[in-house]
Amino acid sequence: MKSKRGQAAAAAALLAVIAGLIVLYIIFLQPEDRAELLGEDFRIRSGSTSLRGSGKNITLLNETPGRIDFLSQKKIDHGIPTTHLFTHTQGVVIEQLNSLSVRRSVFSSEDGSMEFSINDLANTENVLLSFVVTQNKGQLLITVNDQEIFNREIATANVAPISIPQRVLRQDNVIVFQVSSPGAAFWRTNRYALQDVKVTADVTRTDARRSRSVFLIANAEYNNFDRAFLKFQPDCNINTASPLEIFINEFNVYSAVPDCGVQRLRLEFPTTYLRRGDNEISLSIERGDYTISQMGIETELKEVDFPVYYFDVSEEQFRGIHNNSKEVIVRLDFVDSVDRKQGQLIVNGHINGFDTKELFVEDDISRDIERGNNAIKIKPERTVDIRKMTVSVVET
Repeated sequence: MKSKRGQAAAAAALLAVIAGLIVLYIIFLQPEDRAELLGEDFRIRSGSTSLRGSGKNITLLNETPGRIDFLSQKKIDHGIPTTHLFTHTQGVVIEQLNSLSVRRSVFSSEDGSMEFSINDLANTENVLLSFVVTQNKGQLLITVNDQEIFNREIATANVAPISIPQRVLRQDNVIVFQVSSPGAAFWRTNRYALQDVKVTADVTRTDARRSRSVFLIANAEYNNFDRAFLKFQPDCNINTASPLEIFINEFNVYSAVPDCGVQRLRLEFPTTYLRRGDNEISLSIERGDYTISQMGIETELKEVDFPVYYFDVSEEQFRGIHNNSKEVIVRLDFVDSVDRKQGQLIVNGHINGFDTKELFVEDDISRDIERGNNAIKIKPERTVDIRKMTVSVVET
């Protein structure tokens, strides 16, 4: 009994080995031979291997279409965030001393000085020197950066602020206070005592005078520009506003004081001002208070011309196709097996769809072929990169 059981186990193992060898044999057969052995139809629609390996194919068309764009809309609007541009002027105390005194006699003198800095000369106006006189005798001489701005006797405690001319100002400044000599009255000393000595000015804040935004132009949009428009709604005080300057990249597209608060502006500009990828729009003013809303760049696109390719079918080839001894196969080779490829192959007006993630797709278009000249159009449903397209006559 044990001997019979051992023989049965050995036979089963042998059958398993033979079955495994048969499976391996079938796997390593050429695709067309495997299909014939298994009784399958060898029409491959997509994958990563060749369709026919008989060597009897006749190539009717061999093209490299490259990238074919798909655009689902005729207009694209690039929105720009609402922008607030303004200048704000306020009076500030630049420098201050609690007290300062000067004196002069025939034999000695003592001058006073005060230093101050102006960080933004261009936006600093109405610079004034003010003080209160608590003691006065003689003429008070005041210079700024060695330029005289005041020279007279003061008889009252409260003095009107003294204007410092813009022309004498620098970033770093020095005010010198002096008193006149008593002259022949050698026994006398001229002196001034000043309190609450201040330098004030009107300083305009300019950090909000400019703004910058970035928008993106995709390749498909860039390749199919027809027209481009700048759109925005301005709101400002027209009586105090300076011109609004708008640049797209390095090109000035608007420079004027707009009719604020009335209507949204829509201005056409050359599409050559735009570039693929990052684009910059910048706004600036010299003075005023602007709110720019509903802003955007609108592009109108041309109708996409999908590529059409032509090939000829001879009388002999057409007869073979007609009697089913030949097939016409179109094959599209893509650049990757990651992205989804969707679209239509239109052969002489007949639509054949494709939808795959594989490296290639193939289709039998025999039923759509005509004697003589034929046309095939590729119409993607999303932008697609096609490395190669071939149309071949294949023996069945």
